[in-house]
Amino acid sequence: MPNFNSLADHLNYGAGADSHTLITDSGNASLLDVLELMAPSVREGKTQIVGIGLDQALVEQHGFADIFEDQSNDAGRALAAVIGSMLARITGQPNIRNFSKWPDSLFRPIFVLIDDYTTITSDPLVSSQVRQILIQGRALGVYVLGFTKPLENEVLKAKFSADFHSVWEDEPEDA
Repeated sequence: MPNFNSLADHLNYGAGADSHTLITDSGNASLLDVLELMAPSVREGKTQIVGIGLDQALVEQHGFADIFEDQSNDAGRALAAVIGSMLARITGQPNIRNFSKWPDSLFRPIFVLIDDYTTITSDPLVSSQVRQILIQGRALGVYVLGFTKPLENEVLKAKFSADFHSVWEDEPEDA
């Protein structure tokens, strides 16, 4: 069972604050914990969440269906929209040179939650889109939270440690 307080501290104050994070967990508990942590900020209009590959029934069952800017199993389309938002942040949307007239949505952090990260990023197009977000996103307020099963393979651990600034591995709570 995930340690909710440990995850919350990691994302709020630790290495996961303002960085891309890979969360390893054998179930859906960590995903639900993250949604619970983010829901108030999203509902107050301070944050945007894009969900990719999430179990729609699980999200609805736990009352989080309303917090997503976009939720899709079409990773390519959803990631293209996120990259479009990044480009809008870079260009300041054409013909809007005065920062005070920019839409608030340009300044809200965007969190891209990708469930079953290793499977979804096995598609070369999706992998390149995620790579672009991992490289450019932090500077533009776009953060990837990837969720995957515990990594047993040392090669995968090394790859993901290089891709993500932060890897949070679920620690069992004391029995």
